[in-house]
Amino acid sequence: MFEGIKKRWAEARAIEANKEVVDVLQRFNRMDALDQQLVTRAFEAMTSEIPDSLSNSEKAEMAKGIMKAARAAFSTRGDNLMAHTSRVSAFGGALVSLYLECQTLPGEQAIRTVALIDDWKRRTVG
Repeated sequence: MFEGIKKRWAEARAIEANKEVVDVLQRFNRMDALDQQLVTRAFEAMTSEIPDSLSNSEKAEMAKGIMKAARAAFSTRGDNLMAHTSRVSAFGGALVSLYLECQTLPGEQAIRTVALIDDWKRRTVG
């Protein structure tokens, strides 16, 4: 019984994660070229540091930590360059976090979300 509930919760989380990814990508598409570079470079820098051999539990923990840091960066106050860079780069961190999280979730929605980020990565990161 609890396994069924746990699976349905995870599938529901994948739906919400997809909505968050779509929101981030829509915001990305509205950014100017320099801000888009900040997002893609943050994404590249973070993903280049992630080992290939992580277990799902390690990916989930890493995703939580990255999202916590992204939220903190997005909340950076001020109108100076550093504050702006932190806020914009946080979108790259959020994408990395959601990318890792969806790799650990069951169901078609999680698979589609990972594919959506992979497609964005191919088009923008290289």
